[in-house]
Amino acid sequence: MPIYSFENQNKPEFEAHFKFQPLSFSWVAIHPNPKGIIQFIGGALFGSFPTIFYDFFLRKLFAEGYTIIALPFRFTFDHWSVSLQLLREHYVLRQEIIEKVIDLQYDPQIYLDDANYLWVGHSLGCKYILLLELLSGFEEPKTDGLNWEEIWQQIKPNLPESNDEAVQKVARQLEKLKDKIEDIYDEWLKIKKTIEKLVGYGIDLKGLFIRNESSLLIAPDISDTSSAIPIESVAKLIDNLGLGVKPTKKQTQLLIENSPLFSLTAILSFEKDMIAGNLQNLTGDSDVFWLVNTLKNRLRGVKQLKNAYHLEPHGHQVDKYVVDFPGSIIVWSTGLIFAPLIAFSLPAKAFFNEVRKPIIKKLSERAILEETAISLL
Repeated sequence: MPIYSFENQNKPEFEAHFKFQPLSFSWVAIHPNPKGIIQFIGGALFGSFPTIFYDFFLRKLFAEGYTIIALPFRFTFDHWSVSLQLLREHYVLRQEIIEKVIDLQYDPQIYLDDANYLWVGHSLGCKYILLLELLSGFEEPKTDGLNWEEIWQQIKPNLPESNDEAVQKVARQLEKLKDKIEDIYDEWLKIKKTIEKLVGYGIDLKGLFIRNESSLLIAPDISDTSSAIPIESVAKLIDNLGLGVKPTKKQTQLLIENSPLFSLTAILSFEKDMIAGNLQNLTGDSDVFWLVNTLKNRLRGVKQLKNAYHLEPHGHQVDKYVVDFPGSIIVWSTGLIFAPLIAFSLPAKAFFNEVRKPIIKKLSERAILEETAISLL
């Protein structure tokens, strides 16, 4: 039985106030009586400063009754390493948040169950969630140690039998994750013991990754090297030198196509999005269209907003308006740099399209995004 009592949880002093505090390498807004915990990962560049660019969006999720974890991430072409870094942070934060809520005399029970954690991603952040979902193909270890050969045999059936170069590259990439995954597992065992001491009773270890945790992908962008470098010839050169994005879009799609997972995944897209694309596949290379069609028999929900652009989740509330001032400055300045490339660069054309996104929207108009996202959680 728990060693703490939380009879005062519904008193006025436990009223929910949205305020981020730094824990580990992330920002956390602790709700006094949450119905779930949302872990948010933003897009490239903007996701490194989630509390700045996604302020209104995260406030609305908090007001709906969720503890919010904003997970910044470093820029790198090695997307596997970022995903594992975010996973490690997920477990480190679980301990730190439980310590904090006990100190605040809140009930920590909800933070002990994997099923209460939800992943919400925007743009590139969705790719990191997709990779963690794919790695959830690893079953929970049946021993105290992590037997890599055992779990490797479990994920291999999800790759098609082929000598295709893409398959072999993915296999080699997964093999290189061995040591990092073992380290995270060992650390989680220690964290689990610490949490048990904090709450006064044993907790279940349900395994690594996010198998039992729902996810919402907002304008998912399965980013490639060309997404960061809009000059196609330069992007191809970097890929040929082995310095490009890992895994590539093709490799990520290969794993998704052969995975039985994603039954707890929902997708929200935007009609005028030329970066992630939309359900109509107007760009001819829509990640949204591809994901929805590939996972259509497994997804738990799909919705699309009209007259909305890729960077729609950005903004701060100012009176009766939502203003995306800092984001618009970056979009406009970068759009001007990309302008000479628009005629022959699809990534440049797609990013320049975001210049059309309104800087200011009425609160009632913009709230549709948050209402839709909440309905998909």
